Amino acid sequence: MRNFLMALLASTSALTGTAYAGEIFSEEFDGASLEEKWTILRPVAGNFAVEKGQLLLISAKPGRFSDKSIENVFMPKVEMPEGDWTMTVKFSGEFQTAREELIFGVMYTEASYVTASIGTQGDEYYGWSVFASIWRAQGGDTHMFGRALSSMSCNVCPKGRMFEDFAATIEQPIEARLEKRGHQYVVTAKLGSDEKGWTTLERLTAINAKGKPVLVLRQTEKVSGETLVKIDSFRIESNE
Repeated sequence: MRNFLMALLASTSALTGTAYAGEIFSEEFDGASLEEKWTILRPVAGNFAVEKGQLLLISAKPGRFSDKSIENVFMPKVEMPEGDWTMTVKFSGEFQTAREELIFGVMYTEASYVTASIGTQGDEYYGWSVFASIWRAQGGDTHMFGRALSSMSCNVCPKGRMFEDFAATIEQPIEARLEKRGHQYVVTAKLGSDEKGWTTLERLTAINAKGKPVLVLRQTEKVSGETLVKIDSFRIESNE
């Protein structure tokens, strides 16, 4: 897999060069096909489609980068800039499981990456939340920070405060950004269309965190039910 990712890096560099200013990649899913702008690892064709200006993704199983069990890993056919950059995703979700997670970031190998994610979690005893997180995996070491964007607390949740009730309160669309600032990475996210209300996570430091951009939907545990998200846009911009 590492050789495959390195080959992708090499193949795109000749097309894109290494000097950037402004927009590196922009996708609003206006076309009918993804082949021109995306590579898909372990594709399951029945679980994604472009429809009405959105990328529809379905997940009904858990997956991890480390054991290559994540399906439909979307990789834009671009080279990341050497300097600072911002990666942004805007989407809506039909959350059903409290175990769903949309992940985006950069991956050098499937054991070395810096990613952001928006997901749901919780149980009927303590309550539910939708959260933002940032992850770094390098050399077998993993670090993360996370923070709730919205939550519903319970002391054994009664009728009317179960996950489907909480999911109905999540403001949409959801927008999240992963920003590289030197050796530091910052995640900001917000719920709904109001430009206010951005939540910023703690900064995470990663040295030599290079790689290809990735976008993937997964479930974090084996649960009943499936997850559907609708991606409105995905952008990568140089901050240099």
